[in-house]
Amino acid sequence: ALPELLKTYCKVEEKGVRWLAPRLHFQRGERHLQRVFTQIAKELGKSPREARRALQAGLDALHRFRQWQQERGKQILQSLQGEERAFVVVGRQYVLYDESVNTNIGKKIRDMGILPIPQDFLPIQEVHICDSWKAVNPRQIQRRLAAARIIRENPHLRAVVLTYFGCGPDSFGNPFFKDELNEPCCILQIDEHTADAGIITRLEAFADTVRGRKQVAPQPHLRASAVSVQRAQGRKVWVPYASEGSKVIAAVLRACGVDAEIIPRSPDPALKRARTAITEDVCLPAFMTTEDILYRVEQPDFDPEREAFFMGSSDGPCRFGMYHILQKRILEKRGLHTVDMVTLGTGDEGHGLGTLFAMVAWDALVTHDLLQRMLHRTRPYCLNPADADRVYLKYLNAICEMLPEHRRRVQEGWHAIRSLLSTSHLRPLQELLAQAQEEFRRLPKREERRPLIGVVGEFYVRIHEGANQDVIRRIEQLGGEAWLAPATEFFAYAGCIGAYNERQRWLDTLRREHLVNYLTSWLNFRLAKREEHSLAEVVQETLGDYPDISADEVIRLGAQFVHPDFGGEAICSLGKAVDFARRGLAGIVAVRPFGCMPGNVVAAFTRELRRRYGNIPMLNLDYDGFVDASRDMKLTHFLWQVRERWQGNGHPTYALVSAQARVGTEVR
Repeated sequence: ALPELLKTYCKVEEKGVRWLAPRLHFQRGERHLQRVFTQIAKELGKSPREARRALQAGLDALHRFRQWQQERGKQILQSLQGEERAFVVVGRQYVLYDESVNTNIGKKIRDMGILPIPQDFLPIQEVHICDSWKAVNPRQIQRRLAAARIIRENPHLRAVVLTYFGCGPDSFGNPFFKDELNEPCCILQIDEHTADAGIITRLEAFADTVRGRKQVAPQPHLRASAVSVQRAQGRKVWVPYASEGSKVIAAVLRACGVDAEIIPRSPDPALKRARTAITEDVCLPAFMTTEDILYRVEQPDFDPEREAFFMGSSDGPCRFGMYHILQKRILEKRGLHTVDMVTLGTGDEGHGLGTLFAMVAWDALVTHDLLQRMLHRTRPYCLNPADADRVYLKYLNAICEMLPEHRRRVQEGWHAIRSLLSTSHLRPLQELLAQAQEEFRRLPKREERRPLIGVVGEFYVRIHEGANQDVIRRIEQLGGEAWLAPATEFFAYAGCIGAYNERQRWLDTLRREHLVNYLTSWLNFRLAKREEHSLAEVVQETLGDYPDISADEVIRLGAQFVHPDFGGEAICSLGKAVDFARRGLAGIVAVRPFGCMPGNVVAAFTRELRRRYGNIPMLNLDYDGFVDASRDMKLTHFLWQVRERWQGNGHPTYALVSAQARVGTEVR
C-alpha cells in the first residue's frame, strides 16, 4: 500500500509530478513482465520494442549479478578455516542493503573483527525445506528458513537476525527460524529510537557467547504441516470460537460427516497459556485461538489420539495463513505429535470439500449474517434487549439443526444439478428467516431514533465480542445503533479477488489450466452472489434500509485508496467504510488487532477518507487482549461527538441508503 499512501499524502499528482506504480508479479513469468513494462513504456513515450529490450537488459543484468553473488558466496564459505567465524545477517532484502535502515550493521560486525555475510550470499536455492516447512507460503520466510538450515549445518556460521517493531510476518517467521536453527542466535529488533550503542553492545555480547568452534546441532524434528478435513474422520474436530456464528461452521462440518464442535473457551482473560507459549508479538486472534487450544489439551479428558483442531488457512499477506503452523509447532513441542491441525484448502491433499460443500457452508453463513443483522437492527430499541438475544439464539440453533437436510438438498443425486441451476434448495432457510423476522418484529420496542454507526475492521476482532470487548453492545449502551460489516464479506471478497487474480494469471500465461481456474472461480462467485441475493430478499421488511453491497462493489470502492493487487482485509474495510459514508451513516468505528498490517493501512487512510466524505467521524480502535479504560473512554467520547453532530444536521441518518444499493447489484 506504500505507493497509494505516498501518492495520497505527498500530493504527488496535485504538484504535477507523474506517478508510476507498476505491479510486478514475478511468479507469473516473463510474459507478465513484458505486459507491465509495455504499459509503463507507453506512459513514458517509449515503444513496446524498447520496453522489451529494456526488460531483457534488466533480466540479464539480474542473472549475472545473482550468478556472481552465488559464486562469491561459495568462495567465502570455502575460505573459512579452523575456528574462524562469520555472522550471517538475516533479513529482508530492502533491509540488508540499506545502511540507514539497518544502522550500518555490516560495518559494526567488521569492526569487531568478524566477517558479515548477507543471507543472499548463501546457496539458498540449493536447500529444500519442504520436509519440515511445506505449509509456509511467504517467500521471504522460506528463504530465511533455508538460510537457518545452512547456518546450522556449517560450524563457522552464526546468525544475526534483523527485525523491526510491528513487523507482522517476522512475528511468525522468527520463531520458525529459531526452531530450524536450533542453536543460539542474535535477534535485533530495530525501530526509530534504536541507538548504535545498544546494537554494538548486543553484538559484542553475542560474539562473546558463541566464541570458539561450535558443535553442529541436530536437525529438529517438528512437523508443521496441517491435514485436510478428509483425514480428520474418526476424530473430534474442535472449531475455534470467533462468535456464536462459529456454531454454523461446526454444524456444516457435522452435516458432512465430521465430528465437529466449538472448542471450549478458556476462562483466562489474560491469555497466560498462549503468552507463555508464544514469545513474539503475534496478533490478538493468534493469541486467543492458541489460548483455547492449550486450555483444551490441559483438560483431563483430552485424548490426543482422537482429537484435532480446525484452523483456517490462506496464502495472502495476512498472518492468518500461518496460525495453524505456529499452533502445530506448539503442540509438537509439548509432545502431542499425534494431534493434527485441520484446514480447508490445505496443500497437503484434498483441497477442501468442493463447490457443493462451499455452497452449503455459504448458505448457512449468509443466513446467520442476516439473522445477526436483524438482531443488531432490533436490540437497541427493545424494552428488554435480552428478548432479542433469545430470538437470535433460538434461530441460530434452528439453522444448525436443518443443515444435514440442507446438505442433502444441495449435494445428493439430481439435487446437485438443480442446486446449481436454481435456488429452490433455499426455501427452508428462507422460511426460517421469515419466521425470525416476524418474531423480532413482535418484540416490544421504544419509539426513538439513534445514530447509526458502521463497524468495519479485521475479520476476527470485529466479530469476536471478547476480542473487541463487546464493542457492538457498548455502542448500543452509549445510545447508538451498530451496523456490523458481515462476516461473509471477507469470504465473498476472497471469491471475487480470486476470480480477478486467476483472470490476470490467464492473461499473462494463456495456459489452459489458468483459464479453467478463472472460469471456476468466476462461477463460484456468481453462485455465491445469487444465493446471498435470494436469502436477503426475504428480510427486506426489517433490513430494507440496510442492504449490503456486493464484494466487487466493495473492491471498487476500496480501490480509491489501495490497489486490488494488495490483497487482504484493508481494501474490504476501506471499501465498506466508503459505502457507509456514502449512505450517510453518523459515524464509523474501525477495529483491529494491535500491530495488524491491514488495520494499520486502514488507519493511515482514515484522514483522507474523512476529507473526501464530508468529514464523517471515524474512530480506529486496536485491541491487544488487555482491558484498557482509555479505549472505552475514546469510544464514549466518539459517540458523544457523533450524537452532537447527528442531531445538529437536522435530519436522521439511520436509513439514508440508495435504492440501488441492493445485494448483488453494483452501485454506480
